[in-house]
Amino acid sequence: MENPRRRTCIWKLGSIILFVFIIGVIAGSGEKCKEKQPEGKWCDENCNNVKDKCCNENRQKDKDKCCNKKCQKDKDKCCNENRQKDKDKCCNKKRQKEKDKCCNENRQKDKDICSNNIRQKCKGLSNWNCKPMYPRQRHLQKKLKRKCLKALFLCMDLKDEDTTEIHREYKVWKKKKVPKRQKIRLISNSLRVGERTSDDQDADVEVILPAELSERAEEQQNDLSRLIFSIFNDTELFEDENNSTLLNQQVFGIFLGNTSIQNLTEGVTIKINHGNTIPNGSHQCVFWFENDNDNTSDCWNSTGCNTTVEGNQTICVCNHLSYFAVLLDLRLDNNTLDESDVVALTYITMIGSGISAIFSAVTVFLYCVIRKRKGDHTTKIHINLCIACFLLNVTFLTNEWLSKLMIEGLCKTIAVFLHYSLLCTLTWMAIEGLHLYLMLIKVFNTYIKHYIQKLAFLGWGIPAVVVSLCIAVDKNNYGQFRIKTQDNNSSVSMCWITDDTVHYVTNCGFFGIIWLGNLTMLITVCVKLAQMRKGNNSGSKSVRKDLWTVLGLSYLLGITWALAFFSYGPMTVVQMYLFCILNSLQGFFIFLWYCAIKRPSKDQTTKDTSDK
Repeated sequence: MENPRRRTCIWKLGSIILFVFIIGVIAGSGEKCKEKQPEGKWCDENCNNVKDKCCNENRQKDKDKCCNKKCQKDKDKCCNENRQKDKDKCCNKKRQKEKDKCCNENRQKDKDICSNNIRQKCKGLSNWNCKPMYPRQRHLQKKLKRKCLKALFLCMDLKDEDTTEIHREYKVWKKKKVPKRQKIRLISNSLRVGERTSDDQDADVEVILPAELSERAEEQQNDLSRLIFSIFNDTELFEDENNSTLLNQQVFGIFLGNTSIQNLTEGVTIKINHGNTIPNGSHQCVFWFENDNDNTSDCWNSTGCNTTVEGNQTICVCNHLSYFAVLLDLRLDNNTLDESDVVALTYITMIGSGISAIFSAVTVFLYCVIRKRKGDHTTKIHINLCIACFLLNVTFLTNEWLSKLMIEGLCKTIAVFLHYSLLCTLTWMAIEGLHLYLMLIKVFNTYIKHYIQKLAFLGWGIPAVVVSLCIAVDKNNYGQFRIKTQDNNSSVSMCWITDDTVHYVTNCGFFGIIWLGNLTMLITVCVKLAQMRKGNNSGSKSVRKDLWTVLGLSYLLGITWALAFFSYGPMTVVQMYLFCILNSLQGFFIFLWYCAIKRPSKDQTTKDTSDK
């Protein structure tokens, strides 16, 4: 019987042999694999597999990311388009509303101007001529009559394309529709008024309307966009406060519907023929300016119009539509200034006034700060004159700049201050002459109690009373004032007195009296100096001293201001330059005079040194 233990040992031994055999086979196959395949190839394949897998994953991520971006862009684009559509829709609605509102307003204007209410008022105008009226009533009557005539021109039914009507006071031509994008040439003569034709040779007036006019008519959406060309032979309706003279006594009205046409690019050209040659610089193209305020008179205005003269023809070019005329001023020919002279005189006056204001302030500063004892009466009078000159120069320097702001209340205030400071300067120059009279002529018994206080009351009080009276009579005595050049194409504006009567009485008349008195005093001083030097054999040094004394007194007494009275004739320009140079520097010359009289003399200096 076989031993079980032996059998177990045999099985274990066989299992070990079999295991070793299998291991050997596997090892042998590995050696063969290594012989057949290089060592790094298997690793490379594994790496490539990993790399491909990684690349595929990155590609997928990039693809997903790209898709997301594209989707977001499409989404944003869609949203923006929707927003733009909504915005355009909103804007279109807003534009439509504004357009409708504009159309409704224009229709309402046309309806109002053609209403029975205005026509009823127009019917009553004939009764007004029989009643005595105040100037303001006549002004309102003329304004209403102009509106009624314009309403009549606009509201009249036109059966034909164009219609002409001739009356005793005016003649009018009306066209139903304005031609698109083409110029319109209109003429007027003794036979007809209307569009120019090939048969028309001579014309008293020719009007050239720009092609831009039709575009303006379309923009306005006006139901009454008809063209009106009227000529008034009776200018009573267009009389201003100055009773201005008009060329050929004619007024030309050009209108398109019931709305205002302004700021035209090309401009309206009006050619007016006149038999006689008009002196250059004596005429100007103007339009009729109507104030919204019924209390203010209407007037002729040259803004936006240029004037050109070619022989016996005056050419006006204006950038708006209105009533037009050529304003004549036959009073002035050689007395007006050229534009270059006006500019030069303005700069000279500005610079001189600036220098004068500075040195006037320095003079007052020296008197207030550096003085060691109580000043005498003469010095105090000089200081008051310096203060008046300072106020005059400062007010004048700021005047032109403030006038450009076009604020009526501010302009009137500046004009009042300028007038007051000018009158104060003139009054203190008169006080200088009065004080000189008391010192030289009436030497004895000249003590006056509260002398300086009384002079100050006169020097600052009299101008205040005069200005207050001017305001009380009519507050419109002050306002915008224009200084026109010789060619009337430009002007310098400032805030000043608008009424000539007030200017001549309060300024020219007042200064004339002061100048005569001060000139008498200056002549008296010259006679006194001549008598003093007659008995003495004085050298040239004393003569020079007397000469400087006379010149200094001339500035203190305002003698050089008289150049304004003699600015006529061929020497007008030269005298105006001298006037501006000498008088604008008055504060500077007073400063030199003050330094000269306060400088200690040699005898006084020697005495002070010996006392020390």
